Amino acid sequence: MNNYAIVSNNKGGKLGISTFVFKQIAIEVLQNLAENELKEKLVLNYKKNKFEVIATVDKRNKITLTCRVFFTSDSDVQNCSQTIQERITNAVINQTEISNLSVNISVASIITK
Repeated sequence: MNNYAIVSNNKGGKLGISTFVFKQIAIEVLQNLAENELKEKLVLNYKKNKFEVIATVDKRNKITLTCRVFFTSDSDVQNCSQTIQERITNAVINQTEISNLSVNISVASIITK
């Protein structure tokens, strides 16, 4: 797998964007959601476990972001996951203009409060 997503323009120029950039965008979105909109539903740290974001780029230059998170038992996991996916996708498109990506949500645990 590549460590960079390659972006080309119509004049033949190319730019490599590191997977670190995509990972940081996803982390910022998750932290913002956990502090605001999904405050009582999304948990980023549980005991010694912490949320995780993995960013990969395949041979076809498609970015895959996998986010490992924790939800509370009273949350609607499907709607929360969809919100996270939409926000991360929009943030990546707005900041990098790359739309060839997928965002996967991995539910690490459901926490009873």
